[in-house]
Amino acid sequence: MTNFLSYLILLIILGLFTRRKVYADDTEVFIQTACENRQVRLTCYGESILYIHSALYGRDTLETCKSGHGRSTSCSAEGALQIVRDTCQNQRSCVVEAKNYVFGDPCYGVLKYLQVSYTCEIKAWHMVFKGVSGAGEPDLYDLWRDDGSLNALNDSARTLNDSLKAHFKSPMVDRWSEYEIQRVKIAFYKDSVQEAYIIFDGSHTEKMDWFALENVISSSYDDLNDQAANNFSIKG
Repeated sequence: MTNFLSYLILLIILGLFTRRKVYADDTEVFIQTACENRQVRLTCYGESILYIHSALYGRDTLETCKSGHGRSTSCSAEGALQIVRDTCQNQRSCVVEAKNYVFGDPCYGVLKYLQVSYTCEIKAWHMVFKGVSGAGEPDLYDLWRDDGSLNALNDSARTLNDSLKAHFKSPMVDRWSEYEIQRVKIAFYKDSVQEAYIIFDGSHTEKMDWFALENVISSSYDDLNDQAANNFSIKG
């Protein structure tokens, strides 16, 4: 395995979902409705993916999917939001059936409908940590582990070169659990050119446990599987 210390800059880049408007009309929240026994189709375009905000299967108004059968306007299936998220969250498109066998029947004899609100979001990489060879203290492991940011307001510290001999740590690192992290990328740069990388599955991780062999999704190294577990850790 290539010696990491041969590179000038170490970057750990955190993959997050950022809320960005991706439609020309600046509409941010979309609502799709389907009457019972039909289907809702949710779609995002380009590189954007679905983020589900709410889901109702039942009825909360007489105006939607009008019917002469049943007058209830207080009818909703428990767990509808989770069901839709399990099917559609982080996908580019999906279809959900507005049927009792999917959600259960919260009000027998009443014509129900499925209504889903969602936004289209773009997955983006955010640099959250940078270690520069020759920058000196603090120790990189201690900097990552301990609370507190470093050079967070210094734009020069976030460049992909060693023009500033200083490490960088974003406040986002210490708020790891607050973000819907999907991927973590650790990349090694020399002369502003990426020389090597490892991408990890960052979902359901904390800031100290994502760096593990079982979380590796892709890498420029072809010998990672030959590494012993005690030789592959965030501490090194």
